[in-house]
Amino acid sequence: MTWEEAKRQALLRDYHRCQRCGAHDVLDVHHRRARGMGGTQTKDRLSNLVTLCRACHDSIEAHPDLARPLGYRLDLDQDPATTEIKARTVNGTAWWLLNDDGSMTWLRA
Repeated sequence: MTWEEAKRQALLRDYHRCQRCGAHDVLDVHHRRARGMGGTQTKDRLSNLVTLCRACHDSIEAHPDLARPLGYRLDLDQDPATTEIKARTVNGTAWWLLNDDGSMTWLRA
Protein backbone atom coordinates (compact mmCIF):
# COMPACT_ATOMS: atom_id res chain seq x y z
CA MET A 1 0.00 0.00 0.00
CA THR A 2 1.33 3.45 -0.84
CA TRP A 3 1.67 6.16 1.80
CA GLU A 4 -1.08 8.21 0.14
CA GLU A 5 -3.52 5.27 0.21
CA ALA A 6 -2.65 4.41 3.83
CA LYS A 7 -3.12 8.05 4.84
CA ARG A 8 -6.48 8.23 3.04
CA GLN A 9 -7.70 5.03 4.71
CA ALA A 10 -6.57 6.19 8.17
CA LEU A 11 -8.41 9.50 7.74
CA LEU A 12 -11.57 7.65 6.64
CA ARG A 13 -11.38 5.18 9.54
CA ASP A 14 -10.94 8.07 11.97
CA TYR A 15 -13.81 10.10 10.43
CA HIS A 16 -11.44 12.96 9.55
CA ARG A 17 -11.23 13.79 13.26
CA CYS A 18 -8.42 13.95 15.78
CA GLN A 19 -8.58 10.75 17.78
CA ARG A 20 -7.19 12.49 20.85
CA CYS A 21 -9.30 15.66 21.12
CA GLY A 22 -11.94 15.40 18.38
CA ALA A 23 -10.87 18.44 16.31
CA HIS A 24 -11.60 18.45 12.58
CA ASP A 25 -9.10 21.00 11.27
CA VAL A 26 -5.40 20.80 10.34
CA LEU A 27 -5.14 17.02 10.55
CA ASP A 28 -1.99 14.91 10.39
CA VAL A 29 -1.65 11.15 10.15
CA HIS A 30 0.70 10.13 12.96
CA HIS A 31 2.97 7.07 13.06
CA ARG A 32 2.49 5.43 16.45
CA ARG A 33 5.83 3.67 16.08
CA ALA A 34 8.08 6.32 14.60
CA ARG A 35 9.85 5.49 11.36
CA GLY A 36 13.17 6.40 12.97
CA MET A 37 12.53 3.92 15.82
CA GLY A 38 11.88 0.83 13.72
CA GLY A 39 8.57 2.02 12.33
CA THR A 40 9.79 1.78 8.74
CA GLN A 41 8.48 -1.80 8.62
CA THR A 42 5.06 -0.64 9.87
CA LYS A 43 4.94 2.84 8.31
CA ASP A 44 1.99 2.10 6.01
CA ARG A 45 0.17 -0.42 8.23
CA LEU A 46 -3.14 1.05 9.31
CA SER A 47 -2.63 -0.21 12.85
CA ASN A 48 0.42 2.08 13.08
CA LEU A 49 -1.42 5.18 11.85
CA VAL A 50 -3.78 7.47 13.74
CA THR A 51 -5.33 10.83 12.83
CA LEU A 52 -4.35 13.77 15.05
CA CYS A 53 -4.85 17.51 14.84
CA ARG A 54 -1.62 19.48 14.54
CA ALA A 55 -1.74 20.60 18.19
CA CYS A 56 -2.14 17.03 19.51
CA HIS A 57 0.49 15.74 17.08
CA ASP A 58 2.96 18.37 18.25
CA SER A 59 2.16 17.57 21.89
CA ILE A 60 2.69 13.83 21.38
CA GLU A 61 5.99 14.43 19.59
CA ALA A 62 7.14 16.80 22.37
CA HIS A 63 6.02 14.52 25.23
CA PRO A 64 6.40 10.88 24.13
CA ASP A 65 6.48 9.62 27.73
CA LEU A 66 2.96 10.96 28.25
CA ALA A 67 1.78 9.54 24.91
CA ARG A 68 3.06 5.98 25.47
CA PRO A 69 0.53 4.92 28.17
CA LEU A 70 -2.29 6.02 25.85
CA GLY A 71 -0.94 4.12 22.83
CA TYR A 72 -0.03 7.16 20.72
CA ARG A 73 3.71 6.46 20.87
CA LEU A 74 5.04 2.90 20.65
CA ASP A 75 8.42 1.42 21.44
CA LEU A 76 10.38 -0.77 19.07
CA ASP A 77 9.16 -4.01 20.68
CA GLN A 78 5.45 -3.08 20.49
CA ASP A 79 3.30 -4.29 17.61
CA PRO A 80 0.78 -1.62 16.58
CA ALA A 81 -1.83 -4.29 15.77
CA THR A 82 -1.78 -5.64 19.33
CA THR A 83 -1.16 -2.42 21.29
CA GLU A 84 -4.32 -0.64 22.38
CA ILE A 85 -4.93 3.08 22.01
CA LYS A 86 -7.26 5.40 23.91
CA ALA A 87 -9.22 7.14 21.16
CA ARG A 88 -12.35 9.24 20.64
CA THR A 89 -15.85 7.86 20.48
CA VAL A 90 -19.19 9.58 20.14
CA ASN A 91 -19.54 9.69 23.93
CA GLY A 92 -15.96 10.38 24.97
CA THR A 93 -12.98 8.04 24.79
CA ALA A 94 -12.48 4.29 24.85
CA TRP A 95 -9.69 1.76 24.42
CA TRP A 96 -9.38 0.29 20.91
CA LEU A 97 -7.17 -1.85 18.74
CA LEU A 98 -6.48 -0.36 15.32
CA ASN A 99 -6.56 -3.12 12.71
CA ASP A 100 -4.56 -3.33 9.49
CA ASP A 101 -7.76 -3.85 7.47
CA GLY A 102 -8.92 -0.32 8.38
CA SER A 103 -11.31 -1.31 11.14
CA MET A 104 -11.15 -0.73 14.90
CA THR A 105 -11.91 -3.26 17.63
CA TRP A 106 -13.54 -1.83 20.78
CA LEU A 107 -11.98 -3.17 23.97
CA ARG A 108 -13.49 -1.18 26.85
CA ALA A 109 -14.60 2.26 27.92
